[in-house]
Amino acid sequence: MRELMTAYTALKHHEPERSQQWADDLCAVIPEHIYWQVEKDDQPISSLHNWTVYAAAGEAMRAKEGLSPLTKDESPLWGYDFFKKYMPHQLRFFTEAGMYRDPGDPLTYDLTTRIQCELALDAYPESNDATTQGLSTHLRNGALATLVLVSSDGLVPLWWAIQSIPHARNYGLSHL
Repeated sequence: MRELMTAYTALKHHEPERSQQWADDLCAVIPEHIYWQVEKDDQPISSLHNWTVYAAAGEAMRAKEGLSPLTKDESPLWGYDFFKKYMPHQLRFFTEAGMYRDPGDPLTYDLTTRIQCELALDAYPESNDATTQGLSTHLRNGALATLVLVSSDGLVPLWWAIQSIPHARNYGLSHL
């Protein structure tokens, strides 16, 4: 959904004759029926990772655009309600330094997942609950950690490479 919403917001003014159909199609999505990284009998919420963050970011963007799921039979979980259900469980994947630790620890999952969290928070600026406060703190710490890690030529090393540097502790990087 996040990728679709990015395309929609970027193109809706350039393709006004198509934008209503796009909006209708986006409203037809019922998140917990379509997304595969949602809570199910065989998939507890505690087992979900970065895909759920992307879904929450997409739902945030959809809510910001007012694209509510159109359904007569049920009240689907979407937008901020989706965020409130799924994002608290993601807080445990952040380190003290604000880095997102997805299983396997690929660096791109840290960087791109933090970007999705920023997108989600942007849609709910008035929210001040424990989840948004926790995410804000993690994102601020993660931004600072990224600045510490970025080389002068713009490269960012993998977190585990920092752990293997013998003097990492001397530079305050051992907790990353």
